[in-house]
Amino acid sequence: MHKFKLLNVILLGATLVSPAFAGRQESAAGRTAASDRTTFYEVPLKCPAAPQIACGGRSKPVLFALERRPAVAEAWVNRSGTVVAVVWKADSTAAARTAVIDDIASLHDLPFRELGKDERLAPEQTFASRTDWYRSADTGKLSEEEARIIAARLVRRLVAEAPTAAPKAESLSMRLFDVMRPEVVDDAGRSVGHVDLLTLQNKLLTAARDQLDAAEFSAFEDALILPGFRPIGDEP
Repeated sequence: MHKFKLLNVILLGATLVSPAFAGRQESAAGRTAASDRTTFYEVPLKCPAAPQIACGGRSKPVLFALERRPAVAEAWVNRSGTVVAVVWKADSTAAARTAVIDDIASLHDLPFRELGKDERLAPEQTFASRTDWYRSADTGKLSEEEARIIAARLVRRLVAEAPTAAPKAESLSMRLFDVMRPEVVDDAGRSVGHVDLLTLQNKLLTAARDQLDAAEFSAFEDALILPGFRPIGDEP
């Protein structure tokens, strides 16, 4: 929200108009105009390793590519990775908008399906306040959350197989997250597009070896290498 400095009240006829009120009116008008220029698309950008959220590494290049197009003012992905919102520039034409989406879909091998009038009502509500929506520069937050989810999952698998590791669960989970974070988020806090999974696995094994005994470490190897990073069954 913009902060408005209180100015002198101006008397126009019999009406008092404050600049703060005028600013709020202008801001509301701006949001309405942007809403009229916003299109919502169904997209498959869920994170395979954390299906409850969008994949930061996958979403970032798509959103970045969209915002580089002259017709696009803003591009956002929702938290669940199911919808992309594109705010078009006021002077963009219908043909230009269609061309942008077709090109991005082809370049990133990603289907875009425009949501209909009724389908867009739910995402439109949260998008109005930008609650749980991310632009390309914000996708590092999703990648960090993904790393936390994976770390917690690996530790739960470990403890299920080796209960003696339970007292170490919290510290190990934090250690695994510390190892994963620089692999999925760069120094500027942005998502990394490509992660070398084999290198990451080896780093996680090294980190776990320092905290676990032989039996526990063997259980951690099973938790990490055999099932992999993705959830199995109803795992969170």
